[in-house]
Amino acid sequence: MKPVLTVTSNDISRAFREDGRTRYERRMAAHQERLLVVRNFEEQWNTTLGHLFECPDRDQIFTWLRMVGWDDQILCECIEDLRCRTNSLPGLDPIDPYNHGLKHFSAALIRKTRAKYGHIRPKVAA
Repeated sequence: MKPVLTVTSNDISRAFREDGRTRYERRMAAHQERLLVVRNFEEQWNTTLGHLFECPDRDQIFTWLRMVGWDDQILCECIEDLRCRTNSLPGLDPIDPYNHGLKHFSAALIRKTRAKYGHIRPKVAA
């Protein structure tokens, strides 16, 4: 015979909050917010750099966002930094400008995150 599971008040308090949403609903809402941040990043990239580079895939964007603690302001600054780099001399590597651009973007991202938070991957407020 299978044991009967009992639901405790601790289980209920972890499942529901004051807003009445379940943990699953809160997680899905947070996921939707993060997808919106990714879409905004893609739009910003395509507007600013779309004529030079194609937008990186979502896995790369999520990696960058986790590095900066989901601070999309730093990403926008790095996009602008990369745009300025493409217009300056010396420009990007003529043999592989896309790879050079992504490396420059990642380096700027790390530099700006360390300047703002003191380290990479700052704590995200829950």
